[in-house]
Amino acid sequence: MLQSKNKSLRNEIDSHEPSIITVVDSGLALIEEGHPQSDEFQQHIDDLNRRWNELQDAVETRKNRLEQSELAQQVARWLIVV
Repeated sequence: MLQSKNKSLRNEIDSHEPSIITVVDSGLALIEEGHPQSDEFQQHIDDLNRRWNELQDAVETRKNRLEQSELAQQVARWLIVV
């Protein structure tokens, strides 16, 4: 059940990736045009990219932990049977 929820979360995150890319591209375009707030835009872009990567890493870490937990439970069941 937890793996299913984690997969749903991964799908939800993946569905937002095009929006993230669009926002970053728009910000970079404004920076290239020499917008007066270019420094602020760059800081926000950097922050968004950092947080986006952290979110993706966290979901991947959770997935790996759930897989390890499932494997440990299978081994424990096997040991009980033996």
